[in-house]
Amino acid sequence: MTSYRRALYEQYLSHRNGVAGTGHEEQCRHQARYLARLLRRYLPHQRNIPCLDLGCGGGNFLYFLRCQGFLDLQGVDVSQEQVALARGLGLPVTQVDVFEFLQACGRTYGLISALDLLEHLHKEELVELVGLIRERLDPGGIFLGRTPNGGSPLGAGVCFGDFTHETILTPESLRQVLRQGGFKEIRCFEQRPLPLGPVSTLRSALWAAIRLLHKFQAGAEGGGFGPEILTRVFWWAAAT
Repeated sequence: MTSYRRALYEQYLSHRNGVAGTGHEEQCRHQARYLARLLRRYLPHQRNIPCLDLGCGGGNFLYFLRCQGFLDLQGVDVSQEQVALARGLGLPVTQVDVFEFLQACGRTYGLISALDLLEHLHKEELVELVGLIRERLDPGGIFLGRTPNGGSPLGAGVCFGDFTHETILTPESLRQVLRQGGFKEIRCFEQRPLPLGPVSTLRSALWAAIRLLHKFQAGAEGGGFGPEILTRVFWWAAAT
């Protein structure tokens, strides 16, 4: 790991947010409700499969998986602050570099997730990581993740708002990397507002209108309908 990464990741939460974990469990609970709706078509049907979350941070996604009935969970992250936050939720998390973990790992998984991780890697590291993930997935396993969207007209603040971001992807470039790594079924989708209450219902309606406006703008400029995914971050689900 390069020296600047080590220095920044040691206190990643404090440097990014000014505080480490205020109201963390409540945040996880709120996110779990949203993710249950967003990801219901993409999660494995079997709940007894082993799941691995790479770069798990404070354990938000592991918390969601636990709420969904997945019990064989494992998370890894290099940040001591974030590992402590995840362990505070009772989650099985190890402080280790994801490459070291995957290279030494002796088991395979039915689901491997990587939320907000790929953008922190150089291109060579990204290709290597995808290959290691492919090796650690069971046949028919799912690789699920999220990353900033370099193709979004609104995404610059997310893409370049973190000094540790190295590689910005679009759905097209992500598919290119995943296909090279041996993945065949790759579905990318938006992290869009969902109608879960009065405020989120209003946001969902506004987003639909704004999205349509951007499509018309792209059509007027280039004759097509622009990028398929416009949200500032996007998700993917890829099968082996």
